Amino acid sequence: MQATADQIEALKQVIRQLADSSHAEDQQYLADHLPVAFAKQPAGVQKKAQAAHFNHSELQLLSALGDEVVPYSELAARLPFSQGLMSRYIKRLVETGLVVKQPIGTNKKSYALAATSLGKQAAAFHADMHARDDQRLAAALQTIDAPALATTLEVLKQLAIALAD
Repeated sequence: MQATADQIEALKQVIRQLADSSHAEDQQYLADHLPVAFAKQPAGVQKKAQAAHFNHSELQLLSALGDEVVPYSELAARLPFSQGLMSRYIKRLVETGLVVKQPIGTNKKSYALAATSLGKQAAAFHADMHARDDQRLAAALQTIDAPALATTLEVLKQLAIALAD
């Protein structure tokens, strides 16, 4: 079956609506919760944090650190970011007091990263944000009858396979 231009546009519009809805909800959640965490920090850290507007990738990086001290190279292997983006994210997270760098041995270029207590708190907000997203999605899916949901999932799987080729 050949998809029409109208069907393609309708699919793209639905995908955008889903992404925009999730993004708006996530941004509001972070706007409501991160300032509370930063309120107890020194004024300079608060000001930098408010100006930073953390993105999802930075929060993903914090979550990947967890409670560990992780060498940069290992963290880079865990995440799908280019070296340039990793460096930029780490710099911003260090400047805002969410991450600290720790040298490894005598090599000045080799270092490990660790989330500060504030960084761990931001990572917890990130995890909670995803849990809330999952709850919203589960509630929305409850409104769709089982056969329609199964058909939708099958169509999306086939679309993903076709686009991966």
